[in-house]
Amino acid sequence: MKLLMLIALLSPTLCADTEYFSINGLSTTERHNYYQLHVDHENLNINLDCSSFLHGLNLISEDETRFFYLYEPECYDIRNIIQDNAHNNQKSCLELDFERHSWEVFTGNETCRSSL
Repeated sequence: MKLLMLIALLSPTLCADTEYFSINGLSTTERHNYYQLHVDHENLNINLDCSSFLHGLNLISEDETRFFYLYEPECYDIRNIIQDNAHNNQKSCLELDFERHSWEVFTGNETCRSSL
């Protein structure tokens, strides 16, 4: 019985859908307020879309495409943090929690755990 309770308590942390991405900066694209993030993984493209009706991050890999919805101010917050870090020659670590629908951008010297 105690083992079942322990498994139940640990399940949310074991099944958490949190992903981490090391970002070196971003580039503008032909589209207004649409950015390509420079990711440290060659088989992944992340686009930050602050111009469409649905703002968010498009995560495109060989296997799948995922979308992480953002409110408009959040979209620009992510852009500004990544731009500021790149301007200061620092990497960014983008943390996306798909289960709780939350995000955070860590600066430079933080450890960025790769989820790929």
